[in-house]
Amino acid sequence: MNKRLIAMLIFCAPFCVLGQGIKDIISIEAESFITVNGGCAFSAGRFRGTTLYGNYGNPYSVSAPKLPLTGFSGYNVGGFATPGITASVNGTWFFWKFIGVGLRASFSNNFLACNALEREYDAAYGDGFDFDFSSDDFYLIAYIAPSLNMSFPIVNNLTLSVEAGYGPFFSHYPSLSCSYNYRGATVTEQYYSDDNWDFSYFLALGLKYKTGERTGINFDFCYNEFYTEHNVKSSADVVSSVPVFFKEMNLSVGVVVFLSR
Repeated sequence: MNKRLIAMLIFCAPFCVLGQGIKDIISIEAESFITVNGGCAFSAGRFRGTTLYGNYGNPYSVSAPKLPLTGFSGYNVGGFATPGITASVNGTWFFWKFIGVGLRASFSNNFLACNALEREYDAAYGDGFDFDFSSDDFYLIAYIAPSLNMSFPIVNNLTLSVEAGYGPFFSHYPSLSCSYNYRGATVTEQYYSDDNWDFSYFLALGLKYKTGERTGINFDFCYNEFYTEHNVKSSADVVSSVPVFFKEMNLSVGVVVFLSR
């Protein structure tokens, strides 16, 4: 999803609120809060893609690393990342009416689509190679980032939160095994990666429905992306620099505790 479109939707959303005039909105003081959420993590863009070299016009080579790659390199292919799970904790203190500062801690994981990898590599090499990919590992994205938050009332007991933040991101690239037939013999390759840190941003929307004096239900949509490179080592001691463009859209639900103003 185009990040400019996401940013426009997020920052325009407060002005599309129904049942409230702008004067009414800016007169309301938002309540500070803490939320705990869990839900689904959906990979996006090349991170989700299940396409190999031919679709990007890259020449195929037996020396190419048998890995899902997503970044801007000589091997631009998909990440083969499946939907996964996500969890987050988010807190905001409002220092002036509906504007506050907060902190969001989040993690999400996505498994490899090994069946899709096998189909793509069989098609790329041709008949007879019989690729077999396997992995009990997964992509992992985690971050702790400070944020700016705005909160607006929609109707009684229902508020919309708009949040943007920037901070350190941690990423883990999954280890995997690849077996195939080559010149009458079965070849097995193992790939392992170093973990990595980088900096990036997230954008989030939250709907908070107050069910009690200080408690409620929170519905959360969060988008994050960041680009990094992992050093992946094969069982033949070959190290490849693997660019990955992580893109995720997380949908989750949780509880919210409202704090005193």
